[in-house]
Amino acid sequence: MKLIRTILSAIFAFSVASCIYPYEVQESASSGALVIDGDILPGTTCSFTTRRVADLSSTSLIEVPGTISIESENGKRWTASSESGSAFHYVNLEDAPLSGRYRLLFTCSETGRKYCSEWQSVSKAPLSARIFYENDPRNTGIYANVNTIGGSSYVRTSFSETWEFVADYMVTGVFDAVEEVVQTLIKADDSNYYCWASANPLTVHTGTSEGMSDSRIPNLLITSIPRTDKRLSSLYRINVRITGISREEYEYLHNTEAISNTDGGLFTPTPGEIPGNISCLDDPSEKVIGFIGAGNYIEAEYYIHRNNVYIQPDLMSGLFVPDPAVSLLAYYNAGFRPVVDYNGWLWGPGRCIDCRLAGGSKTKPDGWPSPNK
Repeated sequence: MKLIRTILSAIFAFSVASCIYPYEVQESASSGALVIDGDILPGTTCSFTTRRVADLSSTSLIEVPGTISIESENGKRWTASSESGSAFHYVNLEDAPLSGRYRLLFTCSETGRKYCSEWQSVSKAPLSARIFYENDPRNTGIYANVNTIGGSSYVRTSFSETWEFVADYMVTGVFDAVEEVVQTLIKADDSNYYCWASANPLTVHTGTSEGMSDSRIPNLLITSIPRTDKRLSSLYRINVRITGISREEYEYLHNTEAISNTDGGLFTPTPGEIPGNISCLDDPSEKVIGFIGAGNYIEAEYYIHRNNVYIQPDLMSGLFVPDPAVSLLAYYNAGFRPVVDYNGWLWGPGRCIDCRLAGGSKTKPDGWPSPNK
C-alpha cells in the first residue's frame, strides 16, 4: 500500500503542471487598513467593496459589512443595496446627473465609524476606443487606441472576459471498474470536451492623452495572455470598459501600478501607503486605502479566435503508462483516467478529458457565436 501511495503521489506531482490552467488574482496592502474600492458612475448602477487587510504577511482581504451611500453636493443621497453582513454594495445612480460633484459615505457595521471620500466632479468618458491585439513569441497583448476628444484626458481600464475552451482530448475509452479494463469507444465522446468560463480580473491600467496633439492614447494595454493559455485555445471574448478619471485619480492609480510592478527596496512604499482620498470622520489618523473617483465610461467588445494566436503546449507531457505494481482501479480512484491509446492506454488527470474539471462550465453564454455545445 505504501508503494502504491508513493507511486500515485509521484505521478500526481508530475502531472499537476499539465491539463491545469490556474488563473489567480492577488492583492496587496497595509495590515489592518480598511480598503474601499469602486467608482461613482452617474447614469448607471455602480458597485463598491469594503474590506480590510488581514495582516502584513497576507494578500487576503476580510469583508467589512456596513452601509454605503453616494451624496451629491446638493444634498441628495442614493443608498446602496447589499445583503445583510455583505461587503459588496450596489448603488443605482441611473437618475444621477452627470454634472455636479459627488462623494461616498460609509458606516462600518462592526465599529460604527463613519468614512467619506473627497468631493469629485464627474470626469467625462473618452469619445471612442478601438480594441486590437498583437502577438509576441510568448504572449498576446490586448490594447486600445483611445480617442479622448470631448472627454477627460485621463482614463482607467477594466475588463471582463469569457472564453470557450476544450479538454486536451475527447473521451475515446472508458474504464470498467468491475472488470478493471479500458473499453474502447466506437465513437469519441465529446460531451465534456467543450466548456466555457469567465472572469472579472482586478487588473487596472491607466493612460493619458495629456501632451498629445491629437488627444489620443495609442496602444493602451488592457491585458496580456500567454499564448499557451487555455483562454486562447478556441474563442476568447473581452469586454473592455474605459472610464474617464480625474488627474488626481490617474496619479494615484499610476503610482500604485508602478510600485506593484517593481521589486522595490528598503524604503520603497507599498501600494497601500500611497495616500488616497478617503478618510475616517471619527479618527482622521486611521489609514484608509482607496480612491473613489466619479466618471462615466464607454465599453467595447472584442473576440479573438485561436488561429494565429494559440500555441498548443505538449499535451503528452503529463500522461503516463500505469505501473504494473498498481491496479488500474487504484489509479481510477485517485482521479486518473485513460486518456489516449498509443499502442496501449496512457493515463492522466481527469481534467485532460473533462473540461469541467479544468474549471469550465457546460452552460453556453447567451449569444455565443459558435456551434459547439
